[in-house]
Amino acid sequence: MIRYIAVQHDTPDVPRAWGDAKTHDEAILQCEIAIREKYLGKLSRGYGGPLNIEKRYKIRQDKTFAED
Repeated sequence: MIRYIAVQHDTPDVPRAWGDAKTHDEAILQCEIAIREKYLGKLSRGYGGPLNIEKRYKIRQDKTFAED
């Protein structure tokens, strides 16, 4: 399995969401979906802040991930 993580630019060592899959493209998409679902939950709870997901998060491969 391949894992991609989404990190905020100001806290690059803390994964905020991740996506696991057999291919890089699918793992990236899973990670993007996870971030968007996070924001959907915030919106349903009344969040009124900016939704600039692309500017706030960076998606990168988690090289330390090793599935058992």
